[in-house]
Amino acid sequence: MVGTLADHLLSSDIPILNSQTKVSWHPGFDLSVVRFSMNLQFAINWGTLVGLVVGLLLARRAK
Repeated sequence: MVGTLADHLLSSDIPILNSQTKVSWHPGFDLSVVRFSMNLQFAINWGTLVGLVVGLLLARRAK
């Protein structure tokens, strides 16, 4: 959550934070009786990633 807020506040000032990386994964199987298919897509930018790392470090330090 901290990463998302920091990204929204700082993305206009720091242009590298606007670049997004999209990751897609399409797991599935077909066993003639049961068929399963799922689409997962993640869009991550640097601001969110940095905020996630900072949030994890703060959580570990608080323990």
